[in-house]
Amino acid sequence: MRIGIFVSFILCSALLASPVSAQDVFGKPGKVDSGRTEEAVTTAKAALLAMGGADALAGVGACVAEGTYSVYFPVQDSGHFKWINSGDQFRYEYTGEKGAITTYLSNSGRPAEMTNDAVNYLPPNFIYTMADAPHLLGVRLLRHFNDLSGSFGLADSKKLTDKYKNTFVLRMAYPDADDSAKRLVERDWVIDAGSGLTNQLRIIAPGYPNASIQTVTNYSYSGYRSFDGVMAPTQIKMFDRGSLVKLFQLNSLQCGATVDNSQFIVNGGAHE
Repeated sequence: MRIGIFVSFILCSALLASPVSAQDVFGKPGKVDSGRTEEAVTTAKAALLAMGGADALAGVGACVAEGTYSVYFPVQDSGHFKWINSGDQFRYEYTGEKGAITTYLSNSGRPAEMTNDAVNYLPPNFIYTMADAPHLLGVRLLRHFNDLSGSFGLADSKKLTDKYKNTFVLRMAYPDADDSAKRLVERDWVIDAGSGLTNQLRIIAPGYPNASIQTVTNYSYSGYRSFDGVMAPTQIKMFDRGSLVKLFQLNSLQCGATVDNSQFIVNGGAHE
């Protein structure tokens, strides 16, 4: 099964992501025990407030985002993207500079990739990371905060490098999840102590094709602005082994949009 170059942006595919044992800006992943510490919950609530507040974020409906992208590795490319998110449903469409269209669909819990007229079905566990809207960080954080299988903890500030002294690193994992693949997922949020906004995110997830080998990918977020009350970064960078591999520039975001649910489902490989 072929998997396209964009999958790793959403789900930390092993095609691009580093083995979890590799050193990165956070050091090695820390163990997240079952439960939620008071300090971690306080940090999460403050971050949600900075992103608009839990009530407002809960009311965010379907969102349509558009912008441009550049891919630097493994194959250079650039073009236009369109991301549509509605709850757990998603449609991520990329139109390359040569006109090729690659789309990722939630497809009722069986994620799929469409490239022009070809359809590839992805492993079901990919849904755990693909369903996260790349740009709606407040909605993502609230989603995981409300997931009762999630555990929260803060990284030991004494072990953080000087670069992270003015941040909180909120570690989120699922040690008690029923699905063994979900238990391999960890999200480390780097939250600015002043603004409460997320500066970086590290996602650890099941690899491909061997789900038991975890992979890690780092993201950075900047240029936050309010789109009709929804805070979102206008620039998203993806790093692998410290090198920039993808850059996304968000140009527009409309939430509360009316969307046709059929566009989240595979339809014979056809594009709208």
